[in-house]
Amino acid sequence: MYSPKYSITNKILKNIGVIEASKEVIENAPLVPSFEKQFQTDALARTIHHGTHIEGNELNLVQTKKILEGQEVYGRDRDIQEIINYRNVMTLLDELVYKKGDLFTKKEICRQKCF
Repeated sequence: MYSPKYSITNKILKNIGVIEASKEVIENAPLVPSFEKQFQTDALARTIHHGTHIEGNELNLVQTKKILEGQEVYGRDRDIQEIINYRNVMTLLDELVYKKGDLFTKKEICRQKCF
């Protein structure tokens, strides 16, 4: 049987208690709607940037955010279109989840917007 080479002291227990209490405050705190929208927008931009960058897209995060805001950037047309397409797919998936719940099939997705 394994026996650890440390002991749980009162100081460690106190710190664990502080961490647990802080976690509860964070999990149960209401999120200001403007911050929620900002967090969602930032998360979407980061998801799109990293999702396309790993596939070879050369645009950086700032350029990706500008494209998503409708601004023009200097870059390959292919890379810019990839960002726009990725955003459209993310929007479609959000709509489908909102309409149908969490479960939907590939056939249902294609029925909505296949080209």
